[in-house]
Amino acid sequence: MLAVLYLFVCILTGYAVCSYVIPEVFEGNVRTFGKKELKVSPYFVWVPAITITGLFLVTWTVYLLGNLFHGLRTPLIPANAVAMMLYLIVSGVLLFMKFKKKEWKKPVFLYDTQKKLKAYGIEVVFLGFFLALMSWLMFYTFHIKDGNLCVGYTVFSDFSPHLSMIRSFSYGNNFPTWYPYYSGIDVKYHFMFQFLTGNLEFLGLPLDWAFNLPSIASMVFVFMLLYTLAVKITGKRLAGVLSGLLFAFRSSESLFIFLSETPEGESGWKRLVENTEFLGYTTNENWGLWNLNVYLNQRHLALCLAMLLLVLILVLPRLYETFEMWKDMSKGEQVSVKEYLIQTFFTKDGWCFGNLKMAVYIGLLVGASAFWNGAALIALVLMLFFIAALARKRLDFVVMAGIAGVLSMIQSHVFMKESSISAQFFFGFIAETKNIWGTADYILRLIGLLAFMVVAAFLYYRGVKRYLIFVFATPFIFSFTVSLTVDPTVNHKYIMMSCMLLDVMVASFISDFLKKKDVCRYIGGVLVMVLLTSTGVYDTYSIYVRNGEGRQCELNLDSEVTQWVHENADSKDIFLTSNITVNELTMGGAMLYNGWQYFAWSAGYDTGYRDEQTAAMYSASTPEELKSLVEDNDIRFIVVNSDVRASSDYEVNEENIANTYGAVFTQPDYDGYYTIYDTASEL
Repeated sequence: MLAVLYLFVCILTGYAVCSYVIPEVFEGNVRTFGKKELKVSPYFVWVPAITITGLFLVTWTVYLLGNLFHGLRTPLIPANAVAMMLYLIVSGVLLFMKFKKKEWKKPVFLYDTQKKLKAYGIEVVFLGFFLALMSWLMFYTFHIKDGNLCVGYTVFSDFSPHLSMIRSFSYGNNFPTWYPYYSGIDVKYHFMFQFLTGNLEFLGLPLDWAFNLPSIASMVFVFMLLYTLAVKITGKRLAGVLSGLLFAFRSSESLFIFLSETPEGESGWKRLVENTEFLGYTTNENWGLWNLNVYLNQRHLALCLAMLLLVLILVLPRLYETFEMWKDMSKGEQVSVKEYLIQTFFTKDGWCFGNLKMAVYIGLLVGASAFWNGAALIALVLMLFFIAALARKRLDFVVMAGIAGVLSMIQSHVFMKESSISAQFFFGFIAETKNIWGTADYILRLIGLLAFMVVAAFLYYRGVKRYLIFVFATPFIFSFTVSLTVDPTVNHKYIMMSCMLLDVMVASFISDFLKKKDVCRYIGGVLVMVLLTSTGVYDTYSIYVRNGEGRQCELNLDSEVTQWVHENADSKDIFLTSNITVNELTMGGAMLYNGWQYFAWSAGYDTGYRDEQTAAMYSASTPEELKSLVEDNDIRFIVVNSDVRASSDYEVNEENIANTYGAVFTQPDYDGYYTIYDTASEL
């Protein structure tokens, strides 16, 4: 199957490139950031590293070639052929040169000796658990059954723009790229993960496998790299395991508030079993805004989270060098503050280049992520700034920032007519009361015990770990003070990224607490973990309940509407429809003039104007008026169905539309007919 060959080429390419630019990832995690000896499975770093590298590089190449061949009916055929042939040759040459020089980085097998088998056993269990969990959740919420696409209730809304973008590539020719829910202008929403999925479906994978396979891999990479980051910071495998659990199962007061509200005489357990909603006592928390459902919804987020973690693992040794230098300075005679400042900020070692190849690699990787997920890029750049402030070899960070910044600006200029980002001070995020006390109360209700554990860890630690807590908290602080879009709710991703990293420091704190073999400490540690993860565990049960039988949106992949669009419409043909979400039209690759407004509005489009134009076209009283509006808005097809007739925003003049344009598709609808009119066929 061509899709399997494509993934093989991505992995081989990533392996060849990483062998040259970051060969250290193949050598195993033999030391912590503090240079203490430690053995962690090298697979936990190099497998994500080569896969992410290969996916970014090959997928971007296919996309750019697709634009080059956009004049063809199916540009992905030559784009894939050229890209795969190119990277097979390049990878072969690179690996042959390494092999000839005896510099080939042979991947270390997981179990070299019986001694290592014991050391790595916990990692096998860790990996197996999260691989099984994420595989189940991804397929449970999105799968094909008996020819029907089943989309879970908790994800179907966000999947509307995602699936439409996927099918615009696998079924269409969306080059240059438009946003399917506001077609005809540009694309303001990161779409490269959807392009990857669309390309995999085009190459032969069923839609559910094309979407779920990279989604599962991305989430598993996050857990692998988070484990590695935690162990390299703390030197303890327990911290790695706890970090994974804390990330998967969020901390919140919601479960305990819910139980406290149980009426007298009623079973709290029964209330939990019968509840069918996400628990939430803060704004929009009942959307599932803070639990694993986010990663089921936002499939494109996880791959960039893995990229973020990989970059942190690569650059944090530079930060540790500064703190080691301070530690060595403090061992001698009393050193003045001035001397500390000079050694930190005004020495050659502080500013010279360290590893230019790695710096260029990171800059390219981060810059390439802009249209995979912009929020992860912004959060990473924010943290890298504060890491670079105290790190050694700062010119490497300048190179990273310069390359990433240039690539991001180029992409924004190419894909967006006008930027959807407008930074403004916005204190309080979505707290009900936007002042200091109201925001503090919101945070405590939202993340519960985790807030106190982070403060405790900050007070407990000194040196680099305390500074890391600050660095990891910067996206959290950013989310409560700055808004980049018209909808501040989207800042929740920065909070979740911060919490993921702060979980590492809390896991470190708990691990330190348990290092003394004491029964009371063990009981206390278990109790704290139960309190921290209980709401998240119940959220996972809620995902199961809310996406079960009868709680799924089902679409017939072979419906007449879908097949007609696929066979008769071009990706530049714009459909006038009601404000629909998941639908048969976009599953055929249709581009909508004005789909469900929230998706386009939150992406930065002027949906108000198109609302007015949609109403005017559907309610036009004469053929001349309708033709003028259709021409002004570049409409190719007009859809009239039950949703259009039921709209409260206008009264459709179906007779006028039928008297103006020819019907090219019609089938019975429950209140009449589902009809598509072609504006190129005037009566």
